[in-house]
Amino acid sequence: MSTKIALPTRRDEAWKWSDLKAAYGNAPVPALNQERAAHPVIVQLAAAADCLEHVAVASGESALRIERMQASVMEAKAVQIDLADGANLTRIVIQDGPAVALNLARVKLGAGASFRQFVLALGSKLARIETHVEAEGALANVELNGVYLCGPGRHADLTSQVLHNAEGIQTRQLIKGAVRAGGRGERHAVARVAES
Repeated sequence: MSTKIALPTRRDEAWKWSDLKAAYGNAPVPALNQERAAHPVIVQLAAAADCLEHVAVASGESALRIERMQASVMEAKAVQIDLADGANLTRIVIQDGPAVALNLARVKLGAGASFRQFVLALGSKLARIETHVEAEGALANVELNGVYLCGPGRHADLTSQVLHNAEGIQTRQLIKGAVRAGGRGERHAVARVAES
């Protein structure tokens, strides 16, 4: 059984600065497989477009990942990233293009793992780049940096959540932005330490 994906509006707390339903407009909303009903809307849309990905970096390995979002039609991508103990990943996301652009990365870090991310967002009708990090191992390192540069009629939303589940984890985040008249840029960051 399938139903249409429910698109969030500004009434949804997690989307209060970005109205996906309004940005989507009259475009047909994909059907949702009920197995994914509990997943975030970006994952649901990415699954409907067959744009779900899994990346794993083995213990002691280093990797570089570059993602470009330049589509002229609605684009939704979701990636699960697993970093084993001592693994390192640098992720670069470059977003441009006029259409709705949605990207969600869920990252899990093992002990001593390091995740570095840089986002360059030029905005679109609505561009939302979400990063959810769970640092599971001690002494993990998280660095989330980005910049948004939005001209008239362009909107960029950089949202992140980081959860520290072990001792000695370091998180650093720096997001800067500039917008011209008629443009809009948002940044939202939440960092939490797991309760013992």
